[in-house]
Amino acid sequence: ISNASFVADYAKMYTVTYIARDVNNYFTCNSFGVYVNDTVAPVIKVKNNAKFAESLEVGNFFKVPEATVEDNGEETGLGYSWKVVSSGGAFKTGVDGFTPLDIGTYYVVYSAVDEAGKSTTTPEKQYAVEVVATEKPAIKLVTSNYDEEYDWDYDKKQIIFAIPKATAEDKLGSIVVGTPTVKDGNNQDVKVASADEAQDAFADYDATKYYYYKAVNQGKYTVSYTAKRWDKLTTTTTLNIEVGDCDAPEVKWINKDEDFVTTVNEGDTWQFKMSMVNIEDNLDDVIDDENITITMTDPDGTVLDNSNDYKYNFDKVGSYTFKIQVKDVAGNNTYNDYSYTIEVKAKDANTENKNTVLGMSPAVGTTLIVLSVVVLAGVVVYFVLSSNKAMKSKKDRKNKK
Repeated sequence: ISNASFVADYAKMYTVTYIARDVNNYFTCNSFGVYVNDTVAPVIKVKNNAKFAESLEVGNFFKVPEATVEDNGEETGLGYSWKVVSSGGAFKTGVDGFTPLDIGTYYVVYSAVDEAGKSTTTPEKQYAVEVVATEKPAIKLVTSNYDEEYDWDYDKKQIIFAIPKATAEDKLGSIVVGTPTVKDGNNQDVKVASADEAQDAFADYDATKYYYYKAVNQGKYTVSYTAKRWDKLTTTTTLNIEVGDCDAPEVKWINKDEDFVTTVNEGDTWQFKMSMVNIEDNLDDVIDDENITITMTDPDGTVLDNSNDYKYNFDKVGSYTFKIQVKDVAGNNTYNDYSYTIEVKAKDANTENKNTVLGMSPAVGTTLIVLSVVVLAGVVVYFVLSSNKAMKSKKDRKNKK
């Protein structure tokens, strides 16, 4: 026997037997054992590892991809196991996957053992599942039985109003909705009414379904409910409660086409006068002067000085913003309802160096009566007689109803 060899496919004891025969067919044999050691651990191959590159919504089930086990370069029927490792996020494990209960990164670790007892484990962070939260919780009021409008109590100078409590939930379950914030028309916090005040105002007082608040001013109140499971995933729902007078004053131009300017040249001057507008309110006969705010903002965002009787010099090219803001006694504010844009164009180099005073309406009939002309620092200023009705202040005017 020479050059005898065999291939050991598995790690185990192999028996080699030598047999010698003579011409009479008498034979003798001799056997010895060869033990083959397996020094190579099995290899785990995941079939659909692309699934790990996809993000998973928190609360959704993740089915762990199947794997095969190869040993000594050949696929075997050996089994494998897997486990989930997280940095702290909770999860629930099923037969063939798991459900993450928190946002973060989860890792699936595979393990296998061959017949020789050699084991292998995939690296802990090789197969990662990135769990995200994109679905905000839903807020639901515990009752739809509530009032959105309340009459003002002119004797007590206050009213008590009730707003419903709320619950919230997402796919992970219920979320606690705390006490809502309530803001008045001036964005100030509104105080919670005492139990005695609420019971006096509501015969069917029910602290299990409602919160009770005290309104000491007329106007619109904003109720905000907030629910969150994570800081970056917050749901806010608002209710609007109207108490008494909730209508902001109105500003009406008497002759806007002639009095207001929308496009001017660099260096021009325009003067606003209260006689150009009427201010009307549904309840208040008089609007205090201190509740009327006039602002002009240049292209750089600088608020111009009003000390020169609302006369503005357009010395910058770009967009100016002119705003009339009025607040009534109840606190209703026009805010940005009366905001206007004035475009200032660069002066043509070929144009004669003259500046224009704008905003003066023709007076007395159809004739412009020029009372005097004054040249100040190269700027021609015309003083004219205007026929517009003067806007009345608290002392000498009353706004129209």
